[in-house]
Amino acid sequence: MSSRSSGQGSWVRGRSDRFREMLSGLLSCCLVLLLSDVVVAAEITANKMAILNTEQGKVTVFEDGVSIVDGETRIAASRVEFHDAENRAVISGGVSIVMPGSQATADSAEYLPGSRKTYLYRNVTVSREGFVISGQSLVLDNALDQVLAETDVHVTDAGRGVEIWGGAGVFDLSSEDGTIYGSPRLVLQRASAMTVTGDEMRVHRGRREARTLGHVRVVTGDAVLTCDTLDYFIDEDSARAQGRPVLKQGENTVSGEMMMFHLEEGDLKRINVAGSPKLVQQDGELAGRQVEIRFDKGKLAAIEVIGDSANQPELKQERNKARGDCIAFRFEKGEVQEISMTGKTRGSYLTQDNDRVEVEGRESSVRFRDGKPVLMTVAVVTDGKLFHRIGAKKP
Repeated sequence: MSSRSSGQGSWVRGRSDRFREMLSGLLSCCLVLLLSDVVVAAEITANKMAILNTEQGKVTVFEDGVSIVDGETRIAASRVEFHDAENRAVISGGVSIVMPGSQATADSAEYLPGSRKTYLYRNVTVSREGFVISGQSLVLDNALDQVLAETDVHVTDAGRGVEIWGGAGVFDLSSEDGTIYGSPRLVLQRASAMTVTGDEMRVHRGRREARTLGHVRVVTGDAVLTCDTLDYFIDEDSARAQGRPVLKQGENTVSGEMMMFHLEEGDLKRINVAGSPKLVQQDGELAGRQVEIRFDKGKLAAIEVIGDSANQPELKQERNKARGDCIAFRFEKGEVQEISMTGKTRGSYLTQDNDRVEVEGRESSVRFRDGKPVLMTVAVVTDGKLFHRIGAKKP
């Protein structure tokens, strides 16, 4: 049997022998715990009790419906062995612990009354209002109201569809704050899965926030985001990426100083990029004042680059050039299907027939097939009248 010494006081001192002699013949046994000459409101009750003399000292064995009550903490199990010399209780047989607002279960446990710590082993869960911490080994620190995980830990928030895995962690039950270390991984399992990894995750359940720090990587559908810091706001179903955020999808790369992610029931719908945003494509790049990216079922659906008349975003490709107050791209299966522009627009395109077409107006729309324009419409507003000019025939 493993041995763990708390080094703090003696749970049952020599004078408790008198209690043992009085209670040894009772069917329902009760042991009052004495700590540092102060009687503590903690007790063990059971239907059976035996006192064993071993080489390591006296061992009191409680069996059949064992209950330990320590203040507002109650521990239930099939068997408890209390080792006097080590001030340690070994608990086995379906361990169940009830604390104010929290519950815990395990196959076995060790209770150190001197430090008020409970070491839980095998199939361990600690739950609080739908928030569940699980693993093969956890430590309950009743003095600090904390849960410590020194090995692999799994955290779930069923109400929000959030799961986190990590190599270690510490959780404060009072504030509902926690930190997960060791390559943590967060998964939002809803309409389409979103996976977040990094060096460290801090969960603030009371504020309904989660922060990921260091080498952050987010994967959803065919889009991948990297950044230094990611804040996820649970109630708003949104996230903020800062520290060199870069989003890649196929041949498209978007960067800026900050990105805001907007979700609906866990499904990524929109990303807004601010702070010198830039869109880089295979054969060109585009910069503006703001970039908005829209998704449909985890797939890239549209990119909109917003500028103004003084600072128009300009598209420069090998075959096509365009500029306007706002330039929008529509995608299907990762390929550009249409480019539309508003404001003072101007464009130069090379069609499938290798004809160069120049367009200018208030609004313009260009549709593509195999990367080449196939249909062009330009709307020009002059003296209150609207004119359309077709720059290429419809296929």
